[in-house]
Amino acid sequence: MLSKIKIMKEKILTIGFSTILSVGIISSLAFRSSNETGSFVDNEEVPIGTIVAWSGDPAFLPANWKVCDGLTMAKDQFPELYRVIADNWTPDQGVNKDLFKIPDLRGLFLRGVSGTRNDEFIDPEKDGRIVLGNSESNEVGSIQRQSTRLPTTNFTGRTSPSGKHTHNLPGHGGGKGVEHGVGSSNNVTFGDYVHSTSNIQLTANDHNHTLIVNEGGDIETRPINAYIHWIVKVK
Repeated sequence: MLSKIKIMKEKILTIGFSTILSVGIISSLAFRSSNETGSFVDNEEVPIGTIVAWSGDPAFLPANWKVCDGLTMAKDQFPELYRVIADNWTPDQGVNKDLFKIPDLRGLFLRGVSGTRNDEFIDPEKDGRIVLGNSESNEVGSIQRQSTRLPTTNFTGRTSPSGKHTHNLPGHGGGKGVEHGVGSSNNVTFGDYVHSTSNIQLTANDHNHTLIVNEGGDIETRPINAYIHWIVKVK
């Protein structure tokens, strides 16, 4: 009888130890999973104020992340976030000095601060950027309007055949002018009458023609791009 009781105790101890060991292994794996390969947005090592791209619906964001849409927040509720981004993205709040804004990056590309950089990759208009808050033009929190750089090589082309026009011919009686265009260079219209001429060459002084472009082109200059949500860690 005593031997049977002893055997049962050994089995209970063995089962209990195995259970504890199994739970320990599972807990360890769960810990490693959440810290090594788990959700990036829940990682405590990610600094507050970090901005990353979010490829899904903002409704699935954890509570400590917000879409960068210029949301107004209370300084006393998000003191660590305010300590990081301060009023860099906040226009004058007037009497609401206890509020601040997170970045509004909707529709915007991001660009690294030029700072003291002084090589071929410097932002040539770093001191003319639009300041949103209390930062400087060449600091975080400024934005820049779109622009199109002057081409470094000349364009080539020709005028439309419909560009026929008239130049005055000095010294010609009546001053009716000379009409020229895409027709034969051997025929020129003088005044009110047509005179047939041959082997004639007219030379004009240097002058300019205004070229008006009213077709083609797009409403902005941009690279190929894809939509995402910029999100910022707030807690």
